[in-house]
Amino acid sequence: MNLRRHLTYANVVSTVCLFLLLGGVAYAGTQLSKGSVGTNALKAEAVTKAKLHPNSVNSKKVVDNSLTGDDINAGTLGKVPNATKAESAKSAETATNAGHATSADNATNAANAEKLDGHTPSEFGAVLVSGGESEQSLEAEIFFSVSGYFEGSANVSKAKLSLPNRKFRATDFAVHLAGEVQAGVSVHVSLVVNESTEEVCSLTEVPSSCTPSTAGIEIPAGARVAWAIASPTPVTARPQFALRLGPN
Repeated sequence: MNLRRHLTYANVVSTVCLFLLLGGVAYAGTQLSKGSVGTNALKAEAVTKAKLHPNSVNSKKVVDNSLTGDDINAGTLGKVPNATKAESAKSAETATNAGHATSADNATNAANAEKLDGHTPSEFGAVLVSGGESEQSLEAEIFFSVSGYFEGSANVSKAKLSLPNRKFRATDFAVHLAGEVQAGVSVHVSLVVNESTEEVCSLTEVPSSCTPSTAGIEIPAGARVAWAIASPTPVTARPQFALRLGPN
């Protein structure tokens, strides 16, 4: 009853005005005018990533030359012009090297094409072939002349030739006995150079060919050369001989 008696219009109005005045100050405290907050008003590290609006910082806001490799995702960067030039130079160098390699291979192949079994043409000489014209009985020792007249117990050479007066090396020997089948024979074939005999190979059947047991025989200048066949028992066959005379 006492409170109602003291409530007058003036009291109510003054109370409302006081409330609005205090409330207005609080409201005004949350609304800052543009340009009213300066650098000194901010605490250190007060502005965090969460406070920044996306795309709010552009290149004008960044200090020149301040960003480092740690700040940039290299995978998002395009290829710089110089890198493209460097790659082009590398490709050109690779192509040049490949061209050189191909040229080198071609040169090697060309050189090898002139060779036979790793030897140059100058290393090869003439192939001399000799032998009987028909089957005959091979017994004791028979000679087939290669160069010059060769005297022996029997000389059945059909052709004789004289080699140039220079040194040679005889290689690539080949001996073959042609004729009817015969087994259990023992035929020894040698090359005779100036009365010096060196066995080349032996055969145990007809027909057959033998593998030489010597890689080469030196032939002195002006030497007389002949094939010699020796058999302890009669063997009917047609002997065929071949050898290569190359430079020594």
